[in-house]
Formats: sequence, structure tokens, C-alpha cells
Amino acid sequence: MSVGIRHDDLRRRNRAMVIAAVRRAGQPSRTEIAATTGLSHSTISAISSDLIGEGILTESKPSEAGSLKRGRPQVGLSL
Repeated sequence: MSVGIRHDDLRRRNRAMVIAAVRRAGQPSRTEIAATTGLSHSTISAISSDLIGEGILTESKPSEAGSLKRGRPQVGLSL
């Protein structure tokens, strides 16, 4: 019989993956974290919102250097 992973354990592991990705990359965007961890964009958004609310992560302002790109500017996350 196979034992599945509990939801709380999975969430804790995913949070640790996000924090580790931010620690390694400095100020990665949510898109960069998703690419690094393999987690979905919605999972990254939910986890990062929780971590920002808890004061663990902060958002940096979008860089001016990328202002010529189309679409919404990427916001970096930092510890």
C-alpha cells in the first residue's frame, strides 16, 4: 500500500523550495521562481503572497531597464 503525501507537508516543502530559490537567485521574479522550481505560476503566487504577508519576503519595484519590454513588468522578490 502506497502512502500519499499530506497536503500540509507538500505546502511546507513548496514554501521551502520558494525560499531557497529566492535565496539562491537574489531577487528573482515569480516567473523565474516557477522555472527554477517547476511549480506552477498559481502556486508561486499563492505561496509568495503568504510569505509577503508574513514578512518573510518583500517585493522590489520593477526595474526601469526592462521598461521597453511588452506586458506587465516583472517584480522581484527578496528575503
